[in-house]
Amino acid sequence: AAVVAAAAAAAGAASTWSDFTEWKQQHGRTYATTAEAAVRFGVWKSNLQCLEAASQENKHARFEADWTADWTIQELAGLRGGPLNTTGAEEQLRFDDAAVGDAGPIDWVELGAVNAPVSQGRCGTCAQFSATADIEAQWFLHGHGLVKLSEQEMIDCASYTGPYGMGWVADVHKGLTTNRTYPLANHSDPTIRGCRSPCNTSAADPARSVAHVSGATCLGKPVYDDENQMLAWLQHGPLSVSVGAPAPLPPPPPPPPP
Repeated sequence: AAVVAAAAAAAGAASTWSDFTEWKQQHGRTYATTAEAAVRFGVWKSNLQCLEAASQENKHARFEADWTADWTIQELAGLRGGPLNTTGAEEQLRFDDAAVGDAGPIDWVELGAVNAPVSQGRCGTCAQFSATADIEAQWFLHGHGLVKLSEQEMIDCASYTGPYGMGWVADVHKGLTTNRTYPLANHSDPTIRGCRSPCNTSAADPARSVAHVSGATCLGKPVYDDENQMLAWLQHGPLSVSVGAPAPLPPPPPPPPP
């Protein structure tokens, strides 16, 4: 599935208090004290400087303000997952030269295989969101229509079982239910209590599964970072990728004195 990575702050030179106020209103941000607001303004302004520096180095990328623009590096770290667990996954064999040569651009969103992106909010659960979108796409490509499946079921019941939670879905549960049956929790809860809960075994009853899965594969070394191999894989449906998300770049140094 396509993975959508949101930038931490806007690119551009705008960094005045009025711009900050406009950003706060847009994202419903309030602070307990004027002192906290001043600190957050400093963080927000620093993030703009960092992203402006990044945009200068990445002319083909687009950086926009989102709701994390006033977060510190330490707070943002909570959105990033750890090393990906691929235990138990079947390794996808390398595509041969003919398959790579035949591969061309393909837009699975335009072809109707991808639902609208869903934000993980404050929860570091990107792998489960991505895997759910993978299942949605494959279920669609097998003739069942584009169904909105339950990311929360993946998070609560499958998070620690193989790659992207697919160990539980493919080997234990053999499927995934709909978002209507097992709805998304409050991922904007500032305490993060809403991110994960004990598995709702009633909603996650295999009898209530909608999309049925028989297995999962991963691109292994040295294939996983080969874009030609990725393009060949994409001919068969959307692809999940794990993207390194390091801390923002430091602001550029001031120009030397004349």
